[in-house]
Amino acid sequence: MIWFGGCLGIRTDSLPLNISDVVEVITQNMSEERIPIFCYTLWEIWLARNEMIFQSKKFDPSGVCKKIHNWEGRRNNGAGSNRSMLVPKEVMPYEYEPYGWQIIIDASWDTSQRAGSAFLVYCQGLLEEMGMEKHDSADPFQAEAKTLLKAMQWVQKLIYERGIQRVQIFCDCFNLVNALVEDNLDSIPSWQARPIIANIAQHMETLRNMVCIQHVSREAVRPAHDMANHARRRGVSYQGIPMAAIMCEHKIGIEIDSTFFQQVQEAPP
Repeated sequence: MIWFGGCLGIRTDSLPLNISDVVEVITQNMSEERIPIFCYTLWEIWLARNEMIFQSKKFDPSGVCKKIHNWEGRRNNGAGSNRSMLVPKEVMPYEYEPYGWQIIIDASWDTSQRAGSAFLVYCQGLLEEMGMEKHDSADPFQAEAKTLLKAMQWVQKLIYERGIQRVQIFCDCFNLVNALVEDNLDSIPSWQARPIIANIAQHMETLRNMVCIQHVSREAVRPAHDMANHARRRGVSYQGIPMAAIMCEHKIGIEIDSTFFQQVQEAPP
């Protein structure tokens, strides 16, 4: 229904059973403009299939077709597509102010599905608390989502127990931040991460204007990145006040380093 009812008009009842043969038969005479649509269709059918099997969701052909149409719209507009992701990122100045509370987060992942998460909490620009732990994730995007969810849970506790009014969370995963800011789960490249991000969105709705998630460069989250690698490789976990041994090993200063805190833009204006 999706293949034939969409703009490609492909009849699947006459295709070979081998997937490699199917791709070759369909694309051999297909124009360059239609090949991306073919890829979007494969991707969304795969996501819908996984949600039906692993999350017991009802298969919705019209919903899948709508998501394919959204992908094509983003491609034509030059935003959110594979083509636009290849555009060099331009670094724009970010007005960092060391007031209130800030949290730097990052995740680490390898092909054996081992992952590590880390966060550093700063108050008035000074390191207040740090944490890292090893866990398992299906892909790097899910690892980033799990890390942000843990940070959100910690923030909620911080706000209610200490009466904090506002917390900034800094993350270098553009697609994750964009999915939350734009409230667009369709842009998430990992179906395993969707329930986690939906949970994060619920936390953000509860906390409303108390939490700000900001996309920053990789250099800005380097201390958290090093700790996440440490947790993944050595299988260690720690949460509490800053430890001199950890700070020394990963060259973490007591003050937040605002040198690399810049706002990263997906494409030049």
